[in-house]
Amino acid sequence: MSNRVLHAATALLAIALAGCQTTDDENWVESDPSTPFNQAEVSCENQTRNIDKVEDRPEFFVGCMGILGWSPRPGSDFYTPGDAPDPS
Repeated sequence: MSNRVLHAATALLAIALAGCQTTDDENWVESDPSTPFNQAEVSCENQTRNIDKVEDRPEFFVGCMGILGWSPRPGSDFYTPGDAPDPS
């Protein structure tokens, strides 16, 4: 593979990863019962891609995770105040 192709592939991968909402279960609090974390995350990421307004996607993602039994841990990057509108 030439350097030019390798650089282009690396750039495309970086752009693709930048668009993903990635997290880990340490930033979330599980309720009982809940969907397994990895399954909930993948499902919500897939649904979030359908939201046209990019600025609405984080709130939708948090709401989707909540429906599947996961709430953002206070102080995490995904925490939203209790008075935030419910996107569901």
